[in-house]
Amino acid sequence: MSVRFDLLIRNAEVIDGTGAPRFSADIGIRADRIERIGHLAHASGSLEIDLGGRVAAPGFIDVQPHDDRLLLSDRSMAPKVSQGVTTVVAKLLMITQPHKAYFGQKDYQQQLVVRRMVRDLNIPVEIVTCPIIRESDGLAMSSRNRYLSAEERQTAIALSGALRLAERLCSQSGAVPSVVEQQMQQMLLQTPGLVLQYAVLADPETLQPLPERVPSGTSCVALIAARVGTTRLIDNLLLVFG
Repeated sequence: MSVRFDLLIRNAEVIDGTGAPRFSADIGIRADRIERIGHLAHASGSLEIDLGGRVAAPGFIDVQPHDDRLLLSDRSMAPKVSQGVTTVVAKLLMITQPHKAYFGQKDYQQQLVVRRMVRDLNIPVEIVTCPIIRESDGLAMSSRNRYLSAEERQTAIALSGALRLAERLCSQSGAVPSVVEQQMQQMLLQTPGLVLQYAVLADPETLQPLPERVPSGTSCVALIAARVGTTRLIDNLLLVFG
């Protein structure tokens, strides 16, 4: 008898270290017939695989960046890391063969690359993107938030503030993407204690830059990466032009 189950993948990232790069992910399994698979239905834990520092070696997924502004400047999805993460995820999906795999929207570039990989390799799994969960003050929930001091946490709220600004500007008739980007960047650059990496609007499927003029109803994603103290934070918001 076949058993339907879903796979939850969180925090798939590179592990810092002086040796060969390793990649880890928190794994959770949810089944619709717990009695049929016993302890596996409740299984959760972490997966850690040593990739030996190889890039584009035989057996690795070849990842072509959607947009150099976002993938190559984003250490969590740089080519070397991206190949490692997608290779690990591809092997995990093929071994476990879940019906659905869940990824968080906060790592927007990552879930998009995985979604494209599943489509290109014809892996029979539905990739579900889970919405960002936010604190009451708007800060996107993240395990990295624990590294922020009380003062830095107040500074970090600027990321969600810039996204809300972009949302307001995009909702206005005749909004120009480049002007919205400039307003986001200006707000963040003027925030003391915050070092901006990027704040851009992009096509939500390809991550390509938007044209200078877009018709009403055009969808986009606003993406931000910044460093507050020693902590690198990311956030994003799906938007529609008015």
